[in-house]
Amino acid sequence: KHNDWEKLERVLSYISGHEKARSVPNSHLGEAPKTKILMASAYFPPKMGGLERYASEMARGAARDGYEVHAITSGDSKQIELDKASDGLNIYRLPAQFKVSDTPVSVRWLWNIRKLIRDIDPDIINVHLPVPFLADLAALSARGTPLIVTYHSGSMKGRGFVLDRLIDLYEKCALPLILKKADRIICSSEFVRQNFLKKYKFKSVTIHPGVDSSIFKRRNAAPENRKVIFVGDFRTGGKGLDYLREAIRLVPEATLHVVGR
Repeated sequence: KHNDWEKLERVLSYISGHEKARSVPNSHLGEAPKTKILMASAYFPPKMGGLERYASEMARGAARDGYEVHAITSGDSKQIELDKASDGLNIYRLPAQFKVSDTPVSVRWLWNIRKLIRDIDPDIINVHLPVPFLADLAALSARGTPLIVTYHSGSMKGRGFVLDRLIDLYEKCALPLILKKADRIICSSEFVRQNFLKKYKFKSVTIHPGVDSSIFKRRNAAPENRKVIFVGDFRTGGKGLDYLREAIRLVPEATLHVVGR
C-alpha cells in the first residue's frame, strides 16, 4: 500500500554500494569478522632461507592468533596453485616464467595479483623485500589498503658488475616508490633501520627475528666446550662471517666451525 518494499530496496542498495560495506553469509552474522592479511614474498617454504622462514613463521603465527592469512609467492607449476595448510594458512603459488639471477619473474603477475587482491579484499597487505618484483607488484596494487613492508637486509649489491648495475637501478628508482607508499616499515635489525633505510626512520620499527625456544635454550653461563657453529652462504660476504671471526678471538678457548659452500 505504501511502496515499502521499494523503499527498503533503495535503502539496501545504498548500504551495499557503500565502500566500507562487507558482505557475509547469514552464518557469520553476529560474529566479529576476522582481519584479513595478505602477505607477498618471492619465495615461501618449502624453499628455505632466512627470509622464507621469517615470512612463514609470521604468517602461521598470525593464523594461530585468529587472523585470516593469505600468502602470495612464486611457484614451479604452469598454473596458479592454492595450498590450504592445516593451520589455516592459504598459499597462492603463481607460476614464474623465468629468473633474473635468483629473482623469479612473470609478465602475468600484475594481473594475477590484482585479481587476488580484489577477490581476497584484505585489510592489510604485508610485502617482504628485498627480493624484488613479486612483492613490488603486490605493494603497487595495494590501492587504499594499509601497506606494511618487511625489509630483511641492507643493499643487495656485491653480486658482480652486471647484476650490481641492475640492483643499483632498482634501489634508486623502484624501491623508493614502495618505501614511500608503505604505511609502516619493519626492519630486521637496527643496522638496517639506521643505515640503509635511515630516510624512513620516522615510520619504521625494528623487529628482530625470533628464536625457537623449544630447540634453543638460553644459557646463564658459558659452557666448558665453547664451540660456535656458523651455517650459511658466506661467499658474498653479506652474512657477517668476518665480524664473527673477529668476535670469536675475544672469547677464551672458543672454536669456530664454518659450514657452507
